[in-house]
Amino acid sequence: GKRLTGAIDPLILYVSGGNTQIIAGENGKYRVFGETTDMGIGNMLDKFAREIGIPFPGGPKIEELAKNGRNLLNLPYSVKGMDTSFSGIFTAAINHLAKGESVQDICYSIQETAFSMLCETLERAIYTTGKREILLTGGVARNVKLREMIVDMAHQSGCTVHETPLEYCMDNGTMIAQAAMLMFQNGIRQTIEQTAVDQRFRIDDAPAPWINGRIKSIEWGKGAESLIEQGNFLGNTCIIKKRISKNYRNSTIDGKILKERTGKELKILARGVESGLNFPKLFDYNAKEMAIIMEKIDGKLLGKCLDEET
Repeated sequence: GKRLTGAIDPLILYVSGGNTQIIAGENGKYRVFGETTDMGIGNMLDKFAREIGIPFPGGPKIEELAKNGRNLLNLPYSVKGMDTSFSGIFTAAINHLAKGESVQDICYSIQETAFSMLCETLERAIYTTGKREILLTGGVARNVKLREMIVDMAHQSGCTVHETPLEYCMDNGTMIAQAAMLMFQNGIRQTIEQTAVDQRFRIDDAPAPWINGRIKSIEWGKGAESLIEQGNFLGNTCIIKKRISKNYRNSTIDGKILKERTGKELKILARGVESGLNFPKLFDYNAKEMAIIMEKIDGKLLGKCLDEET
């Protein structure tokens, strides 16, 4: 993908049947910043396709059916940090099928939910790594809807998207030959016995001395989910945290997520203060702007403390 697209130091979204990973290069190795905790997104799509009588590969047919979907059905939106989970979406989709919901609406809802999860975790990784390029690769990266959503997210985040040509977004000998050439050029050698297939082998286990990427420090103020700024509330120095609406997400999904997460954060703040811990006091909440106005507690930022330790 890097060779064909001209990407220099990208954040990689690798989405296929067996893998769903967010990867970045740093100092001669690849690092996995986020991945699925159960099944790959491609596997989830193919499993649901089999349930509705579509043979492998089912992803392209689901993409076609989704174009005629109109009603967004409730499916689990499972994001933990930069990790995702798709088994809940599969189970819920089967339940909707049993209730008689249209296949088109289910496929539409699967794509809207699962792809929003991928965009969100990828956006979090952008702010974590400081990368300004995104490279899409893997079989599911052929999906036009996914590509459009990631382009929207990247535009909002100020990043460039590199799309691997469709003919290489699948298992192919070219990618194997490219990897072998890079290994050979960098002095990596293996015996025949060492080349046996190991299904547990991870990309972050392999040396990649041709990688010169860097992970940059996180800037204070803006993240993937919120804008944080200092302000004044009735004469008190305060922190204003505003949740950011996402253009790439379906508006119903986006509104639900913003409301749920803001509500949870308000409860955590209240309980933290009640427990006597050094939590910021809640001054006000602006529901229209999804803004939490809280006490500013002076001290070192966690990011700076971690930088000092490393």
